[in-house]
Amino acid sequence: MATGRVEQESIYVTLMLWKKGKKGFTKKELSPVKEINIAEDGKRVEIVFADRSRKIVTFR
Repeated sequence: MATGRVEQESIYVTLMLWKKGKKGFTKKELSPVKEINIAEDGKRVEIVFADRSRKIVTFR
């Protein structure tokens, strides 16, 4: 599980997984997040996935 913390605050990241067909998920598929980086001001979160792709979430 990837976690991150800002002083006095918690940021939770939720990811909904889905796939076509009736096959279940592999362990690798169930752990797609490798790292979570939280900006010091708490206004931006970078999510690094196991495939090395990145998503940035900015809070306004």
